[in-house]
Amino acid sequence: MKNKLRNSLLILTFALVGFYFFNATGEKIEVTKLEADVAIKTKKKTQEERMLFSEERERHEFNLQKNPITGKIPFEEKEKEFLNSLVAKEAKENSSTRVTTSTYTSRGPTNFGGRTRAMAVDISDGTSNTILAGGVTSGMFRTTNGGASWTKVSPNDEIHSVTAIAQDPTNTNIWYYGTGESIGSSGSLGSFLLGDGIWRSTDGGITWSEMTGTGGDATSYDSFFDIVLSLEVHPTTGDLFAAVGGAIRRFDQGTSTWSTEIANGSINSARRTDVVITSTGRVYAAFGGSNDAGVRGVWTSANGEGSWTRINTGSFTPSGRMVLSTAPSNSNIIYALFMNDGAGTFDADLWKYDAGTTTWTDYSSKLPDEPGGDLVGNDPFTAQGGYDLVVSVKPDDEDFVLIGGSNAYKIEDITTDLTFLRIGGYNSNANYALYPNHHPDIHVLEFDPNNSNIMFSGTDGGVHKTTNITNPTIA
Repeated sequence: MKNKLRNSLLILTFALVGFYFFNATGEKIEVTKLEADVAIKTKKKTQEERMLFSEERERHEFNLQKNPITGKIPFEEKEKEFLNSLVAKEAKENSSTRVTTSTYTSRGPTNFGGRTRAMAVDISDGTSNTILAGGVTSGMFRTTNGGASWTKVSPNDEIHSVTAIAQDPTNTNIWYYGTGESIGSSGSLGSFLLGDGIWRSTDGGITWSEMTGTGGDATSYDSFFDIVLSLEVHPTTGDLFAAVGGAIRRFDQGTSTWSTEIANGSINSARRTDVVITSTGRVYAAFGGSNDAGVRGVWTSANGEGSWTRINTGSFTPSGRMVLSTAPSNSNIIYALFMNDGAGTFDADLWKYDAGTTTWTDYSSKLPDEPGGDLVGNDPFTAQGGYDLVVSVKPDDEDFVLIGGSNAYKIEDITTDLTFLRIGGYNSNANYALYPNHHPDIHVLEFDPNNSNIMFSGTDGGVHKTTNITNPTIA
């Protein structure tokens, strides 16, 4: 009994032992250990400390999933985890011990495409009411009533990073979409979002299946088809051309095999490419400035089956992403819009190529810089490092050109007009208010195949439509 009492007194004594601190004037202040512990435990974290803790916690939990030897998350384990969750869910639903009888009705949203990098109007529909549009984090959607309602047609249990789309003009029931975003993905932990190959539909875009040889496990960047930037189908052969990270690949319809037409030499998401095909079947390919010096620039082939020639030598050298557009009314004309690392007034340049004369014309000085002051990410023309970059030509007028970056612009006659005019994105260069019925960050500018005055845009906010692109103001 005496020992217990003595131990209790010792514990109390140690708990009340004083800790001495000195204030700014040198005065000694006594604080008990108990008081010190309370002060430490109750000290509030700053907002920065809380954010850092959350980031570290998220990174820690993410790293826990990795194989310590390979440093990668095993696809097989994640698949087992998903299947086990389904089994557990089914067991719970069938359990007699379930304590809740609550029922739920979905209130959405279930129909939101989000950032749209791919869209096309079905050329077999004379009413132009059948449209397909792909979102980077939402999948492929289809409408048959001009956009009044949409149906998701890509498989729900597959990756939804749709980034490119193409319809086969030799068989309009055949469609393709590519996956994997190479720049600016808000849905990934890095600067790009791996896809899962190229998907094909043979029933007008209603059902889809993955093309053999293009899929992967989407956990490591080990295939050209993990990043697909654009797709085009040859109007004569029906061959599919895929612009991927560092290469142009061709799918031969006759042999059902893939071949490499041009390659940078290695798989790399930063080595961005583009491909377009004229109505006569001539193929043009673009390799941005992040590609090696031996391949960057614009290339062309009479039919895309070998015999490629680089045509921009001595004219310009892109330093970043480059995109192309044909002029449907003149198969000799293409436009190239590309990043230039901020050299000069704009962070991009615009050139026009005439295959008939094999000459380039520089129209970079006509890119928009609106009066009244500049606004970062808004004015002058900016494409945010190539995140949002597109050029398009009115189907019936080779000189009527549209470009997209943070905003959408048009110039009705590039040979005589002084500059491009804003038609979408932010409302003006004075603020970041939205343009009427439109959204910033432009990825697609697509014309109606049955009416050259109607144009669709794909943006970070979905799909938009104007019924008359020639109007002084667009809404």
